[in-house]
Amino acid sequence: MTIASIEALYRSVKNKKPLLADYSSIDHNLFFTPEYLTQLYHTDCYELLNHKQRLRYNQIFAMRSIEQLMTLEARFISLVVGRSATHRVLCKNKELRYCMAEMVKEEEEHYLMFHKLNRRAAPSIYGDKELYFARMSTLEKCALEIFARLPGVNVFLLWVLLILEEFSTYISKETQKNSIGGGDFLEPNFVHAHREHLKDEARHVMICANAISDILENSTLFYRGMNAWILKRFMHDYMTPKRGGLRVIKQLVKEFPELNSIEETLIGAVQSQKQDYVIWNAIESDKSMPVTNSLFQNFPEFLLTRS
Repeated sequence: MTIASIEALYRSVKNKKPLLADYSSIDHNLFFTPEYLTQLYHTDCYELLNHKQRLRYNQIFAMRSIEQLMTLEARFISLVVGRSATHRVLCKNKELRYCMAEMVKEEEEHYLMFHKLNRRAAPSIYGDKELYFARMSTLEKCALEIFARLPGVNVFLLWVLLILEEFSTYISKETQKNSIGGGDFLEPNFVHAHREHLKDEARHVMICANAISDILENSTLFYRGMNAWILKRFMHDYMTPKRGGLRVIKQLVKEFPELNSIEETLIGAVQSQKQDYVIWNAIESDKSMPVTNSLFQNFPEFLLTRS
């Protein structure tokens, strides 16, 4: 896949369209996200849920997925972009630095847009908080702040940002795709939010790709190898189902007390997934994440595999 030039991205930023984050009443009779983008769908335990329970699980999981996007778009991006803008290679590229600065502003807008959607969908959960399922502990927040400031890891951080940004575009595109033709298959407000999300996100992916390429083309083999080693270990840990997916199940059981008897079974089914099938399937697909895979071809030492 051809990576858009930074000159083209610069022009795109200058002509970007504003986000439209006005929502109507949420229809809780509809799925919020395609079923195959949820964790339990890929387990035998999904069959233990009736339609009403599956519907609610889908809705809760969709809100959790949006929280993940918010977490990415809140602090992580500003840390990575702020750090990368001072890199000896990138600091010379005025247009790239401008695009990255605008990217931070746009992600802050996405954060507010998604939080507004989640609060409208579940005011009882988000009435006094912004994150519930994907919240980070104080220790995790401190670790992120420290890690983002370590010397020599700029390109690793940009790779993480690229992968998560392009995965988020995959989620939004799949949401869009499943809303076409079916008319009422997915909740319209969630479809709208993901449509707005795509206005900027494809450009963000290309900005990350340009930054990564610029750095790696001017780096030593040792620098590349070290960052590739860190990336593989970080992503394998990141893509193991963790607390957020379990909190979704606990919330489902809270709302459906009749599921108390199989709560541990449902939790065990998620924990037994050594890897998150949804994100791995996307990463391994040229169609789902073309930019990431294009860079894997250009810099094969960074290629991620499940083993």
